[in-house]
Amino acid sequence: MRISQAYAQDAGTAVVTLTARSQPPFLPWGILPSGGFTLTATGSAAVTSRP
Repeated sequence: MRISQAYAQDAGTAVVTLTARSQPPFLPWGILPSGGFTLTATGSAAVTSRP
């Protein structure tokens, strides 16, 4: 897994994208690409403050 992108969307929001390569041993590689496939997840978090 690696961080493929991370940035501040604005002054209070961070966005991070993680990417990983997967080659599960139990899938039929004759049907699916033999190189596996890429998994990507993007999440964001916002800073809030209470007085």
